[in-house]
Amino acid sequence: MGEAEFARFTLAEIRQQYGESTPRRQFLFRRLQTVTRLLSKTGSLLDVFQHDLGRLYYHADVFWVTEVVGREHIEAMLAVFFHDRHGALQPIVEVTV
Repeated sequence: MGEAEFARFTLAEIRQQYGESTPRRQFLFRRLQTVTRLLSKTGSLLDVFQHDLGRLYYHADVFWVTEVVGREHIEAMLAVFFHDRHGALQPIVEVTV
């Protein structure tokens, strides 16, 4: 098995690659646009998200940590998010705006 990677995409690239093929993906992409617009406007993730509200309003799971939790915990989280629901490797996507 290979190693997972981080991928950096613009919103246009995300729309083209992931956000057009089904009505559900189109809906989720619009939610992502809303989230990134709010982040750009406020400049603060904490002003935009509380996990439960983000899930309810934007259909998004957003997690963030700082180095305070320790490298071991960050690596454990990444090990989970580097896999899709079937266990296959997937990139973690960084959105550039």
